[in-house]
Amino acid sequence: MRVAILHYAAPPVIGGVERVIYYHATLLAQAGYEVHVVAGRGGQFDPRVHFHPLPAVDSRDPNILSLKAELDRGRVPDGFRTMRDRILAELQPVLEQADVLIAHNIISLHKNLALTAALRKLVEMENGPRLIAWHHDLAWKASRYQSEVHAGYPWNLLRQPWPNTRHVAVSEARRRGVAELFGVPLDEVAVVPGGVDILAFLMLEPSILQRIREVGLVDTGLWLLLPARITRRKNIELAVRMMAALRQMHPDATLIVTGPPGPHNPDNLNYLEELRTLRDQLSLNGALPGRGVGGGPQRRDDGSALPPVRRPDPPQLRGGVWPARP
Repeated sequence: MRVAILHYAAPPVIGGVERVIYYHATLLAQAGYEVHVVAGRGGQFDPRVHFHPLPAVDSRDPNILSLKAELDRGRVPDGFRTMRDRILAELQPVLEQADVLIAHNIISLHKNLALTAALRKLVEMENGPRLIAWHHDLAWKASRYQSEVHAGYPWNLLRQPWPNTRHVAVSEARRRGVAELFGVPLDEVAVVPGGVDILAFLMLEPSILQRIREVGLVDTGLWLLLPARITRRKNIELAVRMMAALRQMHPDATLIVTGPPGPHNPDNLNYLEELRTLRDQLSLNGALPGRGVGGGPQRRDDGSALPPVRRPDPPQLRGGVWPARP
């Protein structure tokens, strides 16, 4: 399946939507889709993703900015329809083979209304692509844009039903706005918040990533990290009891003890068995402490690889991993 993604700009341009496009494109390519990104600014950011630069798609193209200056005042300039038709002619050969087109903000924001109008004509064609309108911002709902949107064409394209279109909003609040503006039932607007690649964010070594996958931590929810060796003076049983309480609110929460039993006191192995027994008594059944993952200290300078409650010194992510899982 061929998937096209359309926006004013694309990576390596830095921006919130551009970052979302990066992940959409690379994850779709990884899943085996043929991915094409069409944008006015940007470049080839992944060898698996085709990039098509079309300057007139950009919100900052000089011709587009000149048109927008007039449109913001409520006047449709003479060159608007000419630019619309030019953009349509440039989009058609790029998108004619696309099975699905994901357009970010194009039908809800007024940054390039000639592009919006060209896209409308494209999806109205008999062989036009199926459109997924991904809404991050809504011009008609933003107070800062009220002086720049006006009654009539082309501004009404930003608040009327679109044919052959599936709507996606980035939040519940945005979902309600999309449903109201475009006249679609609320349950026909999907909500897909921006995601976070947790493992990439933590910047862990490959050996640690492998260990995390081995014990099934990738698919768990909240992580409670205890960066300590297993010795009585660390009071790990308190963390186990905290996990039992936390599970009442977060059933998929996981406790991770990053250190192995302390090497210099034989009683530490007894303590480990006591912790296992306590875990079972509290119905926190799961994998037992595993082998160490090796490697040196792994940390972020800001200490962000830590529990959300407090920030002690950044941990050394080494030694055994103890997920208390169902």
